[in-house]
Amino acid sequence: MVLSAVGTDDETDARENLASGLKAFDAHLLRTAGTTGGFFLGEDLSMAEVLTAPFILRRMATLPAIAGLDLREHCQKEGLSRLLQWMDAVAARPSLVDTTPPQEDLVESVRRMLKRIAESK
Repeated sequence: MVLSAVGTDDETDARENLASGLKAFDAHLLRTAGTTGGFFLGEDLSMAEVLTAPFILRRMATLPAIAGLDLREHCQKEGLSRLLQWMDAVAARPSLVDTTPPQEDLVESVRRMLKRIAESK
């Protein structure tokens, strides 16, 4: 996990693993969802988004602040256009955005979690 690897010898590997996972997710979206509509099922929000959107919205908020990694910029740079389309659709969906805590709260929560992890080692 990139967040817990920041500043350690494992950070490069964690970033490479994340990049590989994002590329695989983009390919999966292209294979299963095609190119029309922003969501897994095209224009319709599905359980796939309900289950995955909290994770991606939280990472879109915390990775830039803690690891200096902007997922949107990464997707643009790597040509992961379908994943970028999906992320934009998720980030624009009012029901998903309205149930996501403010960015500052997410970042502070992750920082506290990372501190507890470091202290437990």
